[in-house]
Amino acid sequence: MAYANKLKASNVEVELYNTTATMHGFDMAGKSKIVIKSIGRRTDFLRECFK
Repeated sequence: MAYANKLKASNVEVELYNTTATMHGFDMAGKSKIVIKSIGRRTDFLRECFK
């Protein structure tokens, strides 16, 4: 979060999603609701970037 805040302070567009009750690498854990939602956000973002 500190890195995102520094980028914002430098006028860099940032999207930050803080997932509660997770640890680093949580998205490798399988198909839980939070993992599916997180991966969906990433793929949606990339899809928009490559339009």
